[in-house]
Amino acid sequence: AATSAGPADDASNAPQDDAATASTSSPMQIAPIAEGGNVATDATGNIAAPIECMHCHKMTGTASPAAASSSSVPALATPPQAAPPPAAAAAAAATAAPAVATPSFLSPSTVRFEDEAAAGRRRSSSSSSNAVLAESVLSAARSTALALSSPTLLWEARKNFFALCASARLNEKKVKKLKKMLSRDPSLAQARATDMGNLVYDGATPLHACALAGNKEGAAVLLGLPTDVGEGDGDVVAANEKEDDKVTTATSPSILPTLLDLQGRTPLHVAAERGHLDLVRILKSAMTSADPNGTAPIGPDAPTDLAGRTPLGWAATSREVNARKHGKELERELFSPGDGSVCGVQTPAMDRSGCFGWRWRRAEDAGNDQ
Repeated sequence: AATSAGPADDASNAPQDDAATASTSSPMQIAPIAEGGNVATDATGNIAAPIECMHCHKMTGTASPAAASSSSVPALATPPQAAPPPAAAAAAAATAAPAVATPSFLSPSTVRFEDEAAAGRRRSSSSSSNAVLAESVLSAARSTALALSSPTLLWEARKNFFALCASARLNEKKVKKLKKMLSRDPSLAQARATDMGNLVYDGATPLHACALAGNKEGAAVLLGLPTDVGEGDGDVVAANEKEDDKVTTATSPSILPTLLDLQGRTPLHVAAERGHLDLVRILKSAMTSADPNGTAPIGPDAPTDLAGRTPLGWAATSREVNARKHGKELERELFSPGDGSVCGVQTPAMDRSGCFGWRWRRAEDAGNDQ
């Protein structure tokens, strides 16, 4: 018969049965734990798992081999490996790096969609860049609305200027006329086309008109470049110009290649879609020179329109004869790893709807399946 246990904090005086008494010869002994129960420890003091007696259901250090063999019930399993001391376990848990599961092809659908959406947002196009794009398009829309309400005489002057810019080629006489008009009214360089029929679409700038028609001479005048342009590679050829022939615009010519139309396209988009290889080279060089870091508008730095398409995307999907004819050359000029038309970018419309293009639809389908 076991004696009374005594106070709760004296767990070492807890009653033991015959099985526990038989195990005193083994290196296992009873040690108290915080909850007041018993836990088995070996001779070195390492904590082992407690074992419940099959007869009285009391916690003991270990089962007696004789009792285990004579009992009709199956033998108890071997206690698991001794756990490390609490201090060592806490230190190991603090220094261990958290395991991060990498979403893969076999990962749950929701995990893959969340990871792909996050990667897409990091890859491109951030919300701040989309805000700049949306504001630029709104600015173009405001300028176009003001041009719609302009007087007739001013509209006619703009139409004559756009007619020169929308010409396929300009001879020396027309180049001088274009420079004279621009010197008289430098604001024409940023004018917006309105109600000009098939000449040019609404909201376009004069540089958009040059890109639409493939007018290298007009683009050179607007960009402040010599009017003689190489036929083969688009490099500017030195030309002896008089001081009177130099044109000053209302703003820096470096700003003109970055102006957007109502679809968020730059002149480089339009030239690439039309397949005008020389204009693509001129505009690409002008945008590279205008960038503070000298970054070319290709790859992850390529401009995207409201639909998320880059100049490369417009050139690759164009049905224009020139675009198909110069497809390989346009690809060499405009392609670089990380292009938004290939990898996909976040657009202002996606920011407003809180989705990431096709991944939004697939994630929604996955949510319905769950």
